[in-house]
Amino acid sequence: DPKITDLMLGNEKWGYAKGPLWCVMTRSTHGWLPGLASRKWENAWYTYGPKVCKTTDFHYIRPDDGYEAKLKAADSSPPKHGVVVGQGKHDNQPIYSVVCHVDGDDIPGLYSGGDAAYYQVVYQFQPGSGSLYPGGNSTMEAKNFSYVVVVEKDYKDKHCSED
Repeated sequence: DPKITDLMLGNEKWGYAKGPLWCVMTRSTHGWLPGLASRKWENAWYTYGPKVCKTTDFHYIRPDDGYEAKLKAADSSPPKHGVVVGQGKHDNQPIYSVVCHVDGDDIPGLYSGGDAAYYQVVYQFQPGSGSLYPGGNSTMEAKNFSYVVVVEKDYKDKHCSED
């Protein structure tokens, strides 16, 4: 089970994962990859290329004692305290943990360069019926996102969101 100190920075207001979402690291056949988890699941979801995959082999991301996670709105460049969760396979550029702000939801995702971040859609609403269907397994782009940063507790920065 997740602990209060883990990176619970996402929240889905509707849908399959309704409720808090945690930033996690998943172990896959492709190596360690960032993903998301919910208390409702016994597994985590991660993106590899255009596919969304699930695994039961994952770990919650947890700051060291004396540190806490906050969100910093994305601007022109990644912040110096940004959480790096991987490295690009082809360009060796850092991959950052982010939270994508989409239609009122805050969904953990990743940023690897460019002007957008990416998040996973596991289930979507069936148009017109209000019910869920599992065919939404895809990676989506978000222009509105925040970097996950880890700072010393009680660190004040006008650019980080407050608790």
